[in-house]
Amino acid sequence: MQSFQTSPVTPSVAASGVDRSAPAVDSAASDRELCEAMHRADGIVWTCLPPAPPLLDRIPAEAWRDPAGQPGWRCVKRNAARQVWRIRTEAGVFYAKYFREHDWRARAKAVLGRCPCRDEWTCLTYALRAGIRAPRPVALTHALGGGGPRRAVLITEAIEPSAPLDEYWLELRETRGRRRREGVRELCETLAELIAHAHQAGLEHVDMHAANIVVCEQRGASQAAFVDLQSARLGAALPDEAVVRNLAQLNQWFRRHASLADRLRFLRAYLRWRLEYEQLTPFARPLRMSFRELYAALNDAADRHARQLWRR
Repeated sequence: MQSFQTSPVTPSVAASGVDRSAPAVDSAASDRELCEAMHRADGIVWTCLPPAPPLLDRIPAEAWRDPAGQPGWRCVKRNAARQVWRIRTEAGVFYAKYFREHDWRARAKAVLGRCPCRDEWTCLTYALRAGIRAPRPVALTHALGGGGPRRAVLITEAIEPSAPLDEYWLELRETRGRRRREGVRELCETLAELIAHAHQAGLEHVDMHAANIVVCEQRGASQAAFVDLQSARLGAALPDEAVVRNLAQLNQWFRRHASLADRLRFLRAYLRWRLEYEQLTPFARPLRMSFRELYAALNDAADRHARQLWRR
C-alpha cells in the first residue's frame, strides 16, 4: 500500500559520468541530526527533527484539523484507517498522513509509542540514519482532535517528481532501442542497490510490491526509494529465507511484466550490491546461496504464492 500519490516522471537515459561504483553511504544522517525535539505550535505538540520546520508555525492548528478546507491541499489516498494529503507550501511540497485512533486501545498504544504513526516515523528515521532512500520524516503528533475521532498525523517531505515503480517500468517498456536498454540497465542498478542496501542494513520492507517503491530523477540518473515503511522489520540481520521472501514479493509483479533477461540482470546486480555493503553495517552478512539457488528459490516462492491464491 503506497504512502502517497507521486507526480509523474518520464523514464530517461542516465547521464554519462554518474558513478554507481560505490555505495551511497555518505547520505546517511548522523545521530545528532536525528535527535528528536518537541515543538509546540498553535496548541499542537509536535515531535520533529531539529530544527523545527517552518511550516509547523506557519500553518494554523485549524488547517491540520480540517485539511479538506485548505486551498492547495489535495487528498491522494483514503481508506478506513488512513488519509494522505499532498500539501503545497512556500517551503515546498509535503505529505501529511492522517491515522485514525478509533478507541481507547489505540490511544493507549499511542501513549506507549506503539501505533502505526510512530512505527512509520521509527522506520523512516532508521532509513535516514542508514542512508537508505525513503521520504524524509518532518514531524508527527498524536494530539489532533477537533470534532471527530482523535487522529495522529505524520508529515514527510515529498519525493517529486517521481512515479511508482510499476508505472515507471511499464512506460519504460514501451520505449525502444538504446533508450530502453540503457533505461532498464539503470533501473535494475538503482533498484538492486536500494534493496541490497536495506537488507544489509537490517531493514526488511515487508510489503515490498512495485507500488511501494518510487523512481525519481536525481542528477540525471534514476533513483529508487521506498515508501510506506510502517510495517518494516528493523535492526536484525536478514537470514536467507527472509531475503527470498522479500525478493519474491517484488518478483510476483515482475514475473508478469518483465523478461527473464531483465529479471536475471536485476538479480546479478542485487548480489553484486550485497557484496558492496557487506562490510559497511553491523547487520550485513553473506548470502549462503548461489545465483542459481537464489533464482530457483524465487521461482518456488512464486509458485507457492500462486497455489495459495488459487485455493482462495
